[in-house]
Amino acid sequence: MSQFRGFRGFSEANTYIFWNVDDYPIPNGLDTLSMKEIMEAQLEVMDFCGPVSIQAYASKNTFSDDELLRKFSEAGIKTSILREGGSKYSGIYSMLIDMYLCALRNPPPSNLFVLSKNMDDSSVLLHFRALDHREYGVRLSDAEPYWLPRNVNLAAQFLANLFHDETLLPNNNKRKAELPADSHLPQSQGRPKYDVL
Repeated sequence: MSQFRGFRGFSEANTYIFWNVDDYPIPNGLDTLSMKEIMEAQLEVMDFCGPVSIQAYASKNTFSDDELLRKFSEAGIKTSILREGGSKYSGIYSMLIDMYLCALRNPPPSNLFVLSKNMDDSSVLLHFRALDHREYGVRLSDAEPYWLPRNVNLAAQFLANLFHDETLLPNNNKRKAELPADSHLPQSQGRPKYDVL
């Protein structure tokens, strides 16, 4: 099996991004639509060419701002409130429920990008592994489980780094960041129309 099966086998598949806005807030100087376009552009650089859907999650406090919710809606990004209280993993379990529902509605192969922190719990990783085993290409921004090859998981970590990249500020937000030298990710030819969950 190719060491790049995660990219070659899933290049044309649907891509679903589950984005924790509290963990990865939009950088100052960018808006919701710009951030969506930047993520789509970087997916294209990494040869993820299928339709892209983004679902954003945040605390009730973050999403209490009606203007912010309107901007997400206008950008075509669905929003959900994270469950609060209990352990630090409560938020990621809220996201996992939607990931399973997404998997039920969308047959494999599909790409599931998870931009969130606090994913190192063994039970959480077990759920991700189950999805990955069923041909849902799981890519995690803040965890490197042994069953997920580093070069496959690199894509989610690369997307997460976009939230800290100063080259993406206004007047630079059309620039495509360079891929790491050791990534060996193929280039794509284009992306179908943006889709929502």
